[in-house]
Parts: sequence; C-alpha cells; structure tokens
Amino acid sequence: MEKYNVTIKNLDTIDKYKVSVLNNLEEKILKYTEKDGTITSFDYEKNILRRDNDEMIIEFVFDKEKVTKGKMSVKELQGELEMDILTKELDVKEDKIKVVYVVNGLTFEYTLEKE
Repeated sequence: MEKYNVTIKNLDTIDKYKVSVLNNLEEKILKYTEKDGTITSFDYEKNILRRDNDEMIIEFVFDKEKVTKGKMSVKELQGELEMDILTKELDVKEDKIKVVYVVNGLTFEYTLEKE
C-alpha cells in the first residue's frame, strides 16, 4: 500500500485527506477506502472513477474535452440515473491523477497524488 493525498474541490468546498492506496498494476486500477467507508477506485487505463458505499454506486467515465455518460445507482431503489459528464482537464501520470469535470452545471476537481 502506498500513501496518497486526495483533494476534491468544487465551488464551495475543498476536501483534503490522506489514504492508503492499493495499486493493481495488472488491472491498472488504484483503489482506496475513504474516511466515510466509501470504496473508491480509479482505472487509469480507461479513465473511470468509481465510488461504492452502502447507499449508492457512482461511476464516471472521463474523456478530455468530451461529454460522456456518468451513472449513479441507488441501492435501496434498485434504479440507475445517467448524467452528462464534461471532462475539462484529464491528466493521468504515474504519481498523480487530476481530473476537472462538470456534472449538472457544477465543476469539480479531483486529484489523487502520491506522497
């Protein structure tokens, strides 16, 4: 397990914390557990961010300067909602991932950086 810094920014908030990340080199996926128990993974070959907790699963596919479909599944309702994701910036490197994206008119910046 490697130590990483996670930063999630939007218009109103900045959330920063440290996590221990499992890097599955074979599948090209970084995986960690957030402070609230949410299991988060980033597939750095396909540029897919997935967050899974007791209530829902969110999966965003990023493609720079293009609109893709994101999915949110609410477990209790057994339903799925699709949303448009506009990827403004996508920078995937060995020691840092940075994605700036827009969903429902709100801009988010997600950074996962090795210490």
